[in-house]
Amino acid sequence: MTQSRLLRRPSLNPMTSKHSIWVWGLGALGFSLSLIVGCDDKPTEPAPEAKPSATASAAASGASAKVGINGNAEHGKALMKEFECNRCHDGTGQEPMALEKHCIHCHQDIVSGKFNAPATSLAKWKPNVEHYLDAPSFEGSAKRYRAEWLVSFLSEPHDLRPGLVQSMPRLKLEKQQVADIAAYLTHGAKNESGKDPL
Repeated sequence: MTQSRLLRRPSLNPMTSKHSIWVWGLGALGFSLSLIVGCDDKPTEPAPEAKPSATASAAASGASAKVGINGNAEHGKALMKEFECNRCHDGTGQEPMALEKHCIHCHQDIVSGKFNAPATSLAKWKPNVEHYLDAPSFEGSAKRYRAEWLVSFLSEPHDLRPGLVQSMPRLKLEKQQVADIAAYLTHGAKNESGKDPL
């Protein structure tokens, strides 16, 4: 064998062979992509045990709208007065709160500059209240809410629109109180098909 032929002989080193470099490069690329796609910054936690919500339980069992607890609408009305729900919500069936005690109306006046206070005070208060300008009215609530949903929401209040600050107080109501308030807010509610309203 001549010396020139030995020089042309393909290398046996897998790191310098053109074919091997190509395969190695593709393997490294695939591994890198699998790390990018497969890895997460957060550690993997076991999936929480699925527990049925109050709404799902009521629907599945055919239970009453109060999720197995009979609500007393009159007591629910008294509870709404006791908890002063009319400080934030209109349409509670209670006398409207005076402006200085109605949180939402007061906040709206502060933000709009209508509140009777020095401009420096308004400027100081505005950033603290500008996220608390709306609360649903309960006017016509029997036609707008399902008792099951109210039971679920009042049991575990949460913000319904992502990205907003918490606005509903976490009252830690007892099951009977929740059922009573839901019964009051949905008292006499049935739509034409006989099902609970939306």
